[in-house]
Amino acid sequence: MGKAPTNLKSFQVTKYNNKRVRSGKTGLEREHVVPKAALKLAGLNLKTYYNRAPTIAIHKLIHRGGVRGGVGGGGISSTGSGRVSKGWAVRMAHVIKTHGYASGLKMGLIDNINALRVNNALTPRAIQGYTTYVDAQRSSGLINQDEANILRFHVQDMGKST
Repeated sequence: MGKAPTNLKSFQVTKYNNKRVRSGKTGLEREHVVPKAALKLAGLNLKTYYNRAPTIAIHKLIHRGGVRGGVGGGGISSTGSGRVSKGWAVRMAHVIKTHGYASGLKMGLIDNINALRVNNALTPRAIQGYTTYVDAQRSSGLINQDEANILRFHVQDMGKST
């Protein structure tokens, strides 16, 4: 797929109800790192964990690249309604139920950053965006400070080769 285009709004962290990031004008889409399907299957309150959750702006090609033909295509595994995204939601929901929301969030962060790496789009700016995303999860009250510290460490560690 090559290097995805980046611009000043790439990796911008916003609340879901913020309409500033639209794919039609910018080529970006808002990503919920923990998908709605996983939250539903885990039995979490969508008003708390989806509607209030932060999103991160990523390029549409990376966001949807994992859904081609229902098999992994180098994008975010949870996007769409294909076999991969449904299986990912079931797995993530199990992890959330067993180990808590922060563990599911970690899975999503790894998936997002791996999609960037596969598409040669993993940059220091991307790592900073995902670090800001973790901080926004903490500010929203979805994870605690200890969980945020651990997740920030993982994001920074995954970005060491950038």
